Amino acid sequence: MLLKNNNAILPLAKNGGKIFVAGKNADDIGNQSGGWTLSWQGGSGSTVPGTTILQGIRAAAGSGTTITYQRDGNGIDGSYRAAIAVVGETPYAEGQGDRPGSMSLDSTDLATINRLRAAGVPVIVVLVSGRPLDIAAEVPNWNALLEAWLPGSEGAGVADVLFGDYAPTGKLPVTWMQSAGQEPINDGDGKAALFPYGFGLTYAGGPDPSPSPTPSPSATSPSPTPTPTGSSACRVTWTTNDWGTGFTGNVTVANTGTATLNPWSLQWTFTAGQAVTQGWSARITQSGATVTAAGESWSAGLAPGASVTFGFNATRGADNPRPASFTLNGTPCTVT
Repeated sequence: MLLKNNNAILPLAKNGGKIFVAGKNADDIGNQSGGWTLSWQGGSGSTVPGTTILQGIRAAAGSGTTITYQRDGNGIDGSYRAAIAVVGETPYAEGQGDRPGSMSLDSTDLATINRLRAAGVPVIVVLVSGRPLDIAAEVPNWNALLEAWLPGSEGAGVADVLFGDYAPTGKLPVTWMQSAGQEPINDGDGKAALFPYGFGLTYAGGPDPSPSPTPSPSATSPSPTPTPTGSSACRVTWTTNDWGTGFTGNVTVANTGTATLNPWSLQWTFTAGQAVTQGWSARITQSGATVTAAGESWSAGLAPGASVTFGFNATRGADNPRPASFTLNGTPCTVT
């Protein structure tokens, strides 16, 4: 489940250069399998036969790519084109997994990621966990985030997504909190989520032959008036949940053209006086009846075949007609 892909760093090219892999869950089949694996609580280490995520990465990378692994991230330097940190939880089941003190990454994970970041290379975080974790303060520092949940004994499936043999298609089955203090948090309850219910990015299958390893300035500072380049097309899915005098809107916009839109900007017009009061997973502004949604720093670019989902709360009157049309970087979209 792809939750962040700044500057389209994923999928990784298979051939050329060096990739650094780190993290306590990179080469531990027990950790990636979780609890209820042969035993009640499961366990770290070689508990079952299969393929670790690191083994999958080594098998997926081409012969011209050097894969270096160091669990704690020591030894990395700026010569690597990317670093993959496979971090997260260790096995648990039922009450043994209760975490009343903190839902954040542990100190070992944070130290590992910081070592990778200090080398100045793009950092891709693969999160192995049985639930959403408290990562809002950390996500802005990562170039990409792939939530693997508990992939079980076949870590090659995670590598298939990292290198683009298969495009990620997962959508969040829960609302991902900004902090543990928001729990319980649910779709439509008005709480501002880190990632809303149903969120999930994707990209066209097949590895990118020439990925950009360093975010461009426009990826971190999107222009408010983007100009489309190349051919582009788009598709918008719009759903709402009305309540009282307000409603929650969920929008998915897909780039169905052939050009990367970086930055992207979606516009529509309300016709019945609706007014946005709060948004998430996009920067949403309103001027009169015109609403503009633009990518966050972590989702500024929209590659061909990619989509992004965002949401908002708004006020309404007796009626709440859907917008008649949408434009993405000035291009009319198909609405479903």
